[in-house]
Amino acid sequence: TQAMCLSNLVRVSHHRKLLRYIVSSYARLRGWSETMCTEFVITKLNQFEHRKATQKRIKCFFKP
Repeated sequence: TQAMCLSNLVRVSHHRKLLRYIVSSYARLRGWSETMCTEFVITKLNQFEHRKATQKRIKCFFKP
């Protein structure tokens, strides 16, 4: 599905400018809305980074 394809692009790069360029090019080739796809991937990247930061804080909190 479109969401699955875009979710796989989240871990390509954490540099927002580069990721926007890659996603917009990919969406253009697939015939999808570039704006919608870019917003979707950036949102998923923010969620991914937030989850990783939370896991890191929890891990440091319970460190022996």
